[in-house]
Amino acid sequence: MTEAAYRAGDPSRLENLPVELRSEDFALIARATVSTVAATLRNVSDDNVYLSVTLPDGAKVGRMISCVDEPARSTEDIETMLAKLGSVSAFLHAEEAEAAHEADADVRHGISCTPIAGVEGTAFRGAALYRGTGMGAHDPLPLPGTAVAGLSFVRAKDAPAATVQIMPSTGDSANFVLPRGATIRVVADGEDWIAVSIATGITTADDIIRLRAGGQVDDVAALLRGLKATDAASWMETNPAAGVVLGYGLLRADTPEAMDAPFANALSRWPDDPDALIIAAEVAARLGRHEEAMATYQAAVKCGLPAYNFGLNYAADRLRAYGPRQGGPEITAELKTRLEAALHRVYPFANQQESSVLLTCYTGTNPTSPSVGHG
Repeated sequence: MTEAAYRAGDPSRLENLPVELRSEDFALIARATVSTVAATLRNVSDDNVYLSVTLPDGAKVGRMISCVDEPARSTEDIETMLAKLGSVSAFLHAEEAEAAHEADADVRHGISCTPIAGVEGTAFRGAALYRGTGMGAHDPLPLPGTAVAGLSFVRAKDAPAATVQIMPSTGDSANFVLPRGATIRVVADGEDWIAVSIATGITTADDIIRLRAGGQVDDVAALLRGLKATDAASWMETNPAAGVVLGYGLLRADTPEAMDAPFANALSRWPDDPDALIIAAEVAARLGRHEEAMATYQAAVKCGLPAYNFGLNYAADRLRAYGPRQGGPEITAELKTRLEAALHRVYPFANQQESSVLLTCYTGTNPTSPSVGHG
C-alpha cells in the first residue's frame, strides 16, 4: 500500500472496532478495541497470538502475530497492520468506492454488482453470476472480477435466486448464494481466500450478524430477548434478509409455540424462499407436526439452496433424520424416496460448506458440484 493510499483510507477510523486475541489453538485470551489492544498485548504471555477485528458490517478478519519478534506495538502500528488486510482496506475505501461507482450497475434483473476500490495486489482471477442455486445453478455471466479488491452485490427482494462464484488469485473458487434484499461485499483477503460480509439494511439484524460473526453469542442472546417472531414475519414482507436472520436467531432463542402463528401458511406466503420455508418447517417439526414439516422441507429444497448456512444445516439434519424408525412418523416407501431425493439436493453442499461464512458458501469449479475446500 502506498503512503498516499494509506492516508486516503484513514485507518484511525478503526480505533473503536472490537478486537479479539486468541492463542494458537484459538482459545480466547482477551477482548479489546483497536485503540486499546496494543496495551493488552503487552500483558500477553503467548509467543504468538491471532488478532482479529470485527468490521461494522459483520466481517471478521485478522492474522497471526508474534509477541516475541515485535513485542512493542503502538496503536498506529496495529492500525497500519490491519489496514493492509484486503477486507479492512475495502472498508476504509468504501465511501470513495461508492462515489466512483454511482452509475447503475445492474447485471441481471434485480441484481447489481459494483467493484470495490482497494489497494494494489488484492485482485480476483475472475467472477461470475449464475442463475439459480445448488444443483440448479446455470447460465454463468462473467463479472468485472479482476484487478479489483472486491465486489459489492445487491439482490432486490423480488429478484430471482442467484449464485456468485469468486475465483481468488490462487486456490479454489468460492460459490455463495445471494440472500433476498441484502447487500453482500466480497473482498480478496490474502492470495487464496475471500472475506464475505452481509448488510440487510435493518440495524438490529445487522447487529445480530456482526455479533454472531464476532463470536459474541451472549450478546446475540440478549439482543434476541427483545424481539419476537412477529417482528421476523413482518420483516419478511419488507426486508426478507433481515426477517430471515431474525427468524433463524429466534429458532435458538424462542419457543416453537411463539413462532407458530407468525410463520403459519409459509408455503403460500413465501413459496420461493428456501430460508423462510426452512424456518417454518423447523417450527412444525419441533411442534411434532412431522407431515407438515416434511412437506415444507421438501418444498424448500426444491426451490434451491437457502442463503444462510443455518438453513442448510437444518435442512440436511432434518431430512437425514426423517426415515422409518420406531416411534417416528409414518414413512411410506414413496415418501422415503422423496425425502432421500430432497436430502440429495442439499447434503453435498452442507457437507462441504465453509463454516466461517454465515452465508451458504462452498468451494468448487462448478457451483453445481461442491469440492473439499478450506472448511
